[in-house]
Order: sequence, then C-alpha cells, then structure tokens
Amino acid sequence: MLSLRLLGAPEVRVEDAELAETLLNKDLALLFYLAVTGQPQPRSSLSVLLCGDANDIAARANLRKALSTLHQVFGSYIDITRDKVGVIPTLCTVDTWAFERQVQEGLATTNLQRLQTAAGQYQGDFLTGFTVHNAPDFDLWLFQTRERLRGLAVRALSTLALHCEQSGHSADAVTYLQRVLTMEPWNEEAHCSLMTAFATLGQRSAALQQYQTCVDSLASELGVEPDTNTRQLYEHILAGTFQPRATTTLSAAATTASPQATQPQPLGLMLPSELTPIVGREHELAELGELLAQPDCRLVSIVGPGGIGSRGWHWHWPCVSARSLIQLDSCRWRPLTRRRICCPQWKVRCIRLWHGQIPALDTGSPCLGEPS
Repeated sequence: MLSLRLLGAPEVRVEDAELAETLLNKDLALLFYLAVTGQPQPRSSLSVLLCGDANDIAARANLRKALSTLHQVFGSYIDITRDKVGVIPTLCTVDTWAFERQVQEGLATTNLQRLQTAAGQYQGDFLTGFTVHNAPDFDLWLFQTRERLRGLAVRALSTLALHCEQSGHSADAVTYLQRVLTMEPWNEEAHCSLMTAFATLGQRSAALQQYQTCVDSLASELGVEPDTNTRQLYEHILAGTFQPRATTTLSAAATTASPQATQPQPLGLMLPSELTPIVGREHELAELGELLAQPDCRLVSIVGPGGIGSRGWHWHWPCVSARSLIQLDSCRWRPLTRRRICCPQWKVRCIRLWHGQIPALDTGSPCLGEPS
C-alpha cells in the first residue's frame, strides 16, 4: 500500500515503511498531483504542469524522465498508459481524501465526531515547505489546493467551536478558535468568539488582550478597524458588564450522523440592518446568487453609474442570504476602499446595473478597488 501524508510536511510510505529512495521535488510533485486529483491525467497537461517555460519537446522529455523514475519506485501503484497517467486508488491512501470526506459528511449531518476526526487529521497546511523550481502551473495548483483545504479546516473548527460555546464547553472552544486564528488571523468573527469564550471562563485579561490582537491583525491584514459589535463586546468586558450566553444541551443527534440534525449557524456575520429594499432587480439578484454559488468564482463586482443603487447591494445580498439560511460562514464582508486588491488568478464576475445601453467595461485589469 502506498500511503501519502500531505497535510503538513509531506511524507511518503510504501508498505508502511519510509521511502528509501531520494527523489527530485519535480518527481514528488507529479506523484502528489496524481494522488490528490485521484483521476488519470492526460500526459499533455502533466508536461505543462511541471515544465514551466520549456518548449513542448523539452517538456515531454522531462515528463518521460519523471514517469520513468516513478515507475521504478512506485511501479505497482501507478497506472501509466500512452495517453494518461494516474495512481491506482485501491492501492493508495491519501490523507487529503479522508480529510475532505470527514469534513463534508460532518458539515452535512452536523456529526461532531467526524469534524473532530477531521480536525485531528489537519496537521498543517497542504504540502508545508514543499516547493518546485520553475513550475508556475504547479505553484498555482498548490496554492489553490492549500487554500481550499485550509478553508475546510476553518469551517470544521469553527463549527466545533460554536457547538462548544452553545453547550458550555468554553475551554474546548478556546482551543478550536485559537487554531482558526492561526490560519486566519484576520477572522474577526473568530476573535469575537474567542473573546467571549475567555470572558465566559472568567479570564478577563485574556479577553481584553485578544481584542488588542484583533485590532492589530485587522489593521495589518486588511487595513480596517474592528466592527461596531466587536468594539461593544470589548467595552462590556472592560466595564465588567459582560453576560455569558445561555448554554444548551446538545442531543445525541448532534454527535452522530443524523440527516435531521440542526445545521449550525455561522460564527456571527455581524451584518448591518437593511435600511431600504431592492425593487425591480429580481433578474440581477438571481444572477448574483448563481455566481456566488460557483466554486471557482472568487469575486463579484457590482458596477454602475452613480446613484443607481450599487452600494445598497453590498448590504442587501448578505441580509437576504442570512434570512434564507444560506451558509456564509466562509465569507468575509469587507470594504474594498483604501485597499489595492490584486487577483491575477481569480475568476472575476461582473454584474452591471445600467439603464439603456451598457458602455464598454474593461474587466481585464488584475487590480480592483482604490489604491491606498
């Protein structure tokens, strides 16, 4: 059995023994890519993935060399044909496969045991410390996969922390929330929940210090100040008027795979009140919902001439989504003013709010927002 541990520093084991051979990072990168995708990949895409700016002839030659090495070391675990290459799933175990399955099933059924298992499996970011020289396509895939798996870990840990808060296990909530903030120091909702947990445990100084950490993190990471609700929580703790939340007793259904289990709510979206409704924009609202549901859509720009109401959409959509019980726990609502957002690899979608003819719009620029 070929075993790959890729969460944290990568580790390869064959028949429960450490790999004796020393492989080049490009050879290992090919193995890791095939294992994580879990599907046979065309040779043409693999040659581009690892060979950077090399011409087609050199890229194919490098791929043949890497495949020859993998065949010598892992021959019985890899299926190499004339057109495609892939690992044999029945002969391989990959920790990312188990981690994703545990998180997805745990979130879908509110199964805390599965989420706890997933939290234990996440020993660090995907392929920590692993790099490949002159392979930009692989670097992009590595970054995207790392971000996706980190997001799943944050969701699992946040859900566990929320259930611990609700059931009165604040000490356990502190442990989960501290792990969340290690991965996402800008996560204001997690900072608030950690302040609440510290205050509930009677650790007033730790709660106040957490607020200062929140202020520093938001300033350095996002260039913004804490939300009004965050400041109010800090003031209540400082003044000694903080009141712990009422706890609830979790039923057995919350710890077993029950489809009828109640879905956890996100860790405080802290949305403003919707002052005015959006009228006559049903088509655009439906389009926005479809775009945000696409996993590869990382940013939606709402543009239009002054006074047409684009600013109101920034409050209307999250309010509607929250009322509709749409899971927004992985979203962060932040103003883009005073920030220069560079996203050359993001798929950007745009909704235009115009009456009459739509003017030309340049969506090719990688920079959105006002430069500071």
